[in-house]
Amino acid sequence: MPPMALFDLDNTFLDRERAFHAWARQFIEVNGLSPGALTTILTADNDGFKAREIFFAEVRQVLRSRRM
Repeated sequence: MPPMALFDLDNTFLDRERAFHAWARQFIEVNGLSPGALTTILTADNDGFKAREIFFAEVRQVLRSRRM
């Protein structure tokens, strides 16, 4: 069988939104962030369309500024 790749571009096979929300809630709990951080994370994620390095840079910047 030739090598294949599977791309789930419309959440048919995996529910990305649900998985991402679960990850974000765990991230918030582990890092002792306020529940309001969820909105920041979800907005910065842009439904997965933002490059991860940009996403994490934005989240770090916003959440650091809120701690001070």
